[in-house]
Amino acid sequence: MSDSEDNGNTGTNEVSFNLDQKTADSFCAFFRSLENTTDVVRFFDRKDYYTVHGQHAIELAQQFFKTLNVVKRLGSQSNPLESLCINEKLFSEMLRSLLIQGHRRVEVYVNSGTRNSWIISKKGSAGNLQDFEEI
Repeated sequence: MSDSEDNGNTGTNEVSFNLDQKTADSFCAFFRSLENTTDVVRFFDRKDYYTVHGQHAIELAQQFFKTLNVVKRLGSQSNPLESLCINEKLFSEMLRSLLIQGHRRVEVYVNSGTRNSWIISKKGSAGNLQDFEEI
């Protein structure tokens, strides 16, 4: 899956999912196993790009791209997971918007080395920006 969209504010966001179907289905199962909370936006660091999923993918697509055309469906067709790929520049802008202006909590997950074994590498909120000082 590949996107090339210009949102008018941040330039081109050209990234693509690099997941086979088995990995995608496994990730969807992992994501759905996380506590369902609307106040925490979860990003997944995929080394060359970031992803955000579920309702937050839809909200961020509307806010930053002004369209849902950039939202892809990950996993099985019978139970897909809404997903948004973002480049590093846009990730930084989203963080600033969410943490400082939106007063949301953010978690960034990294893969711990085994298939779909994700751990929190950074987390923050408006009053706790330590993990994101370099961004």
